[in-house]
Amino acid sequence: MKFNNDILNDLLNAGDAWQASDNLSAILFDKQKREDLFRKFLDIEHDISYDWFYSYFSEELAERTKKKQDFTPPSIAKMLDDLVGTSKGSSLDVAAGTGQLIVTKWNYDRKQHTPFDYKSSDYFYQAVELKEENKPSRSLPFLLFNFLIRGMNGVVIAGDSLSRKISQVYYIYNPADDFNGFSDLNVMPRSPEVEQLFDVRNWIDEPIIHVETELKDIKDNSKQD
Repeated sequence: MKFNNDILNDLLNAGDAWQASDNLSAILFDKQKREDLFRKFLDIEHDISYDWFYSYFSEELAERTKKKQDFTPPSIAKMLDDLVGTSKGSSLDVAAGTGQLIVTKWNYDRKQHTPFDYKSSDYFYQAVELKEENKPSRSLPFLLFNFLIRGMNGVVIAGDSLSRKISQVYYIYNPADDFNGFSDLNVMPRSPEVEQLFDVRNWIDEPIIHVETELKDIKDNSKQD
C-alpha cells in the first residue's frame, strides 16, 4: 500500500502537515515510541527504496511562492545517482529537504550487496538542512526519520550551509551494523572538536542533550571491521 496524506496524518496523529512535523519531532527523541512508529509505517509500506514523504511534503509544506522552495523529484534523484554510481565512503547532500537524494543513494548502495554481506558501517551519509534561529524546520524531522528507519550511519546538520550558523549536529549510528537494524539518534556536543570537524562558526538555538549510542557499541563494530 502506498502512503497518502490521510494515512501519514493518521500515523502521526496530526490534523495537517504542520502538526505532523511537530508531532514527529517530539517522537524522534523517544527511542521506544520512535521504533514503534517505524514498525507501524513498515506494516503499511515495505518498500523503503524511495522517500515516502516527498509528495506529502511538496504538496503541504513547500513554500514555493515565498521562498521559491521545491524538492528534488525522484526522477532527478535517480539520474544523479546513476551518474555518480557507488563507492564505499561518504556522500553529502546540502539543502537535503526530506532526504530524496540521500535515500536514493542509500538504496543504490545497498543493492550492491546481499543482506548477508551488507554493513551500514561501509557507508556514511551527510546531509545539511536549513534551520533558522528560533524557528522550526518543518522538513528536518522527516529527514531524520528517513535516516533512522533505514539504519543509516551518518550526520545531519541543522543550520545554514553558507554562514555555518548551526543549530544542532545529529549523529546517526546503526549499532547492529546490518540491513535489518534501526539507527540510534544522538546530538553531538558543542565542543571545539565538533566545531572544527563540521565547520561550525556560530551556534544558534539552545543545545539539545541526547545520547543513545554507547561508546562500547562503536568500539565493538570497529573491532569487527
